[in-house]
Amino acid sequence: MIKEILVFELRYHARRPFNYFFFALLFSLSFALIASDAVQIVGAIGLVKRNGPYAIAQLSIVMTVIGLLFAVAIVGTSMLRDFRHKAHELLFTTHLSELGYLAGRFVGSFLVMAIVFLGIPLGSFFGSMAPWIDPEFVLTPNFWWHLHPYLVFGLPTMFVGSAIFFAVGALSRSLVVVYCSGFGLLVAQSLAETWTSSLDSDAVANAVDMFGITTLDLTTRYWTVTERNSLTIPWDQWMIANRLLWLGISIAIIVGVALSFRFKSGSDQKPAKASKKSEEVGIQPTPSRAAEPIFNKAATWHQLWDSALTSTRHLVRDKVFIALVLISGVNTFMNAWFADTFYGVTTWPVTFVVAELVIGGFFLFVIILSTIYAGEAVWRERGLGAEQILDSTPVNTWVLMTGKIISVTATLTLLLLLQVPVGILAQLFKGFTDIDIGLYLIFIFGTQFPWLVAIILFSFAVHSLVQHKFIGHTVLVLYWIGSIVIASLGFEHQLLNAGVPYPIPYSDMNGFGHFVTNLSLQAGYSISIGLMGLVIAALAWSRGTDNEWRLRVQIAKKRWGARTALALSGAAMLTIVFGGSIFYNTNVLNEYVTFEDREELVVHWEKTYRPLIHLVPPRIIDVDVTVELDPENRAFTRDGRYVVVNKNDDPIDSVLVSYPESHTVERFA
Repeated sequence: MIKEILVFELRYHARRPFNYFFFALLFSLSFALIASDAVQIVGAIGLVKRNGPYAIAQLSIVMTVIGLLFAVAIVGTSMLRDFRHKAHELLFTTHLSELGYLAGRFVGSFLVMAIVFLGIPLGSFFGSMAPWIDPEFVLTPNFWWHLHPYLVFGLPTMFVGSAIFFAVGALSRSLVVVYCSGFGLLVAQSLAETWTSSLDSDAVANAVDMFGITTLDLTTRYWTVTERNSLTIPWDQWMIANRLLWLGISIAIIVGVALSFRFKSGSDQKPAKASKKSEEVGIQPTPSRAAEPIFNKAATWHQLWDSALTSTRHLVRDKVFIALVLISGVNTFMNAWFADTFYGVTTWPVTFVVAELVIGGFFLFVIILSTIYAGEAVWRERGLGAEQILDSTPVNTWVLMTGKIISVTATLTLLLLLQVPVGILAQLFKGFTDIDIGLYLIFIFGTQFPWLVAIILFSFAVHSLVQHKFIGHTVLVLYWIGSIVIASLGFEHQLLNAGVPYPIPYSDMNGFGHFVTNLSLQAGYSISIGLMGLVIAALAWSRGTDNEWRLRVQIAKKRWGARTALALSGAAMLTIVFGGSIFYNTNVLNEYVTFEDREELVVHWEKTYRPLIHLVPPRIIDVDVTVELDPENRAFTRDGRYVVVNKNDDPIDSVLVSYPESHTVERFA
């Protein structure tokens, strides 16, 4: 029976376009990490070559971690398809054994993952043969160097992740829970790294690292450049201990699932509720006259409120949200606990330091959760099989969309607010009592909330346009990865980074200072683009069972009207206004300098002053300087005296003095 289930699983995945898309994605990213000069590999630093065994090992680990975010669609859903398609009760009545069912599903999905993840070594291998690469940065291609880390790091990590996702899917039978298990896995790894960084135990750090990042570091810690360019990662004590430990954990998880899984549907596991008292005593309901439907603005607002409130209650009361609160709370406490340590120096955990690290560090989770929650909100009724009922109701499409957006925004905002008491608790444990709660709220609603809204709008727009949940997730992940890649290619202008938060430092002296202007412009620009995408998505919002693009285009034409045109024009006008203001402040009032320009300037300085490296400088023995700061005008005045003495035997005929060529200050309109 295992063979039949296994063959069925392989045939099913062979017909899924998503798996081929996922393979192509891993192949392309791995190819770009080797072949592109703009995207640098972590291990390829200095004389370490891009396609050397050490650099390829780091590439394989990083790409496997990224790939696990997509593995949920392969392994995590293998146990959910039967429940989603209402075929589980039919399967559970057959002679199919529970062990055969589980083994066939798991082995089949894991084999598919192993095949899809082959895109990593193949992409990096062919990337090392790209004709445009400077030969100085690569070695002669050796396929074994690319395949070896796939076998040593990739497959074991995939097996662990597959076991976790499969177990969560089999026991919870909830796709959102499976998604959040991937989120929890990343948080757990981050917490483990934070915890072990403060310990002086390599064995513990190696044991808690599921991905093998610490293992690679311990194994190659004292390797020379030549060894990193010629030796594959050996099976030393660190490697054997780490891989065997996590292999044992994976097997234990699979055994636990096999022992606890039963052929029962959700309704079989819950006792039926008692009938109502009126039915027990035979009381008949009093017939009433059918209510007349009302279609006015008041009814529309009531529908919007009811839709948003119902969706928010559904999200907040779900066990997944409770788990997210606990996971994020532990992560926040760990970050807040170490917020007062800078390069080994301990300071007071003042509020702005803790808030900046805790709230700002939560942004990655906002991206992940907005992607998940937006996808679930768009696809919720279709996942429950209730889309025809909802779509047949006389509820405006704008009401449905806006209600879902409000619910997701409210849920993630609540999750952000719940991090505040955790940060305060860490401050109190550290003995710091001068807590500014208002500053926490400013960081949430001033520096994070605008981006939260922009990201949610963008996520809803993508999921509304893409008629496949996992493809929608992939598009969003590609966008965020692409924003990093584009910036590394030299396209780092703020106009090209919509949805990416602008770093805004805080100071006790003048607060956020002049950065508020740029923050407001960038946030308004991102939200405006999100609104434009939302209007387009509303035109293509699917209602009914026929989702062909031809029909959706026809429906979009019918939905187009004066109000839609006004909404799209207004969003476009706001985008132009905010974008134009950013360009004016960045390129007209100030000189726009890219990272490449700064590098060229440094090279110019080195070439100009390199001949003076042997010039003997005098020694400064006394300094008496008075500086008057003017934070409101971002200016200062200084007056002072330097005493310099020639402590060398030879006389000095020249003295180099560094001073600013101009006193220009960054300006804002």
